[in-house]
Amino acid sequence: MFGNGGLRVVDVIGKPIFPRFFNRDTINELLLDEKFFKKIIELEIKFNNDPSIVGLSGHIQMIGKKIK
Repeated sequence: MFGNGGLRVVDVIGKPIFPRFFNRDTINELLLDEKFFKKIIELEIKFNNDPSIVGLSGHIQMIGKKIK
């Protein structure tokens, strides 16, 4: 689709990745803890474009650049 639109893929990002491994009630409670929240954000940023785990995410975002 990107190619047909005149774009090339620059990056593929998955989000969220790690919170999906917890049930909803548990993760909602854990995210209220500021230390845990900061750590999970740090991990998300570090690994959100790792090709081996992008597919585990709840949402995949593609970043493209217009081909001239």
